[in-house]
Amino acid sequence: MSMAGDHSIEASAHGQDDWFRHSAEEGLPQAEHAAHVSSLGLGLAFVVTTFGVLAMVIGLSLYFNAYTTQLKATRHEGVGSAEKYTEYRNAALKTMRESKAVDRENGVYRVPVDRAMDIIVAEYGGAEQANVARELD
Repeated sequence: MSMAGDHSIEASAHGQDDWFRHSAEEGLPQAEHAAHVSSLGLGLAFVVTTFGVLAMVIGLSLYFNAYTTQLKATRHEGVGSAEKYTEYRNAALKTMRESKAVDRENGVYRVPVDRAMDIIVAEYGGAEQANVARELD
């Protein structure tokens, strides 16, 4: 007896198994499945698959290049820190250009550098101012 239970496999007279033989209970034989292959269908499937894979490879390649370029610029070339510096510089320039009383009680004022130089020259200049002006000419 075989492992399959009631069904035993016996070799026929020509040495082959009879698994391919059908009994009358199975009915008429079925038509062969996929007897005719569509060359057009296979060709179309091949072309669509090929171009699909190529499009994905090209698309992923473009995305990867753009992403790594942006990442490199952000991490290594200091693009992000330049924005912070620009904001800081603009705020400092604005502060240096405006006049403001810092401490009125003690007479501390903030004035633009050009204006402060004019005040100092007018206050302490005198004869030295004339000598410096002659040397510069």
